[in-house]
Amino acid sequence: MSHNYYDEKWKNTLTYLETVLLDEPVQVDRREHRKELAGLYLKYIVISNELCEIIDQVVQVQKRKLMKKLLEATLGRILELKYDLVEADINDWTHCGDEMESLRLFLPSAS
Repeated sequence: MSHNYYDEKWKNTLTYLETVLLDEPVQVDRREHRKELAGLYLKYIVISNELCEIIDQVVQVQKRKLMKKLLEATLGRILELKYDLVEADINDWTHCGDEMESLRLFLPSAS
């Protein structure tokens, strides 16, 4: 694919990240706002997947450094949210299927 495609994808990912950051609540009680935490968790996973794909295809070294730092920060936030979800559910396994449906995130069928 062309550089323009990944530049546009980079801009769209940054815009999506900004909206997620602005919509994120300042401080929430984990058990009362589990649904919001699960939604944020899934949104950050989508962002990290997009960043991985973009980093893999970008050829500019300076841009890639910035993207890797942003990816590391996003992965750190995913771990924080996962910890909060574990605390809210009092279980290591957290089910986010209902939030995936509400966000219209579907896994490709394995057929």
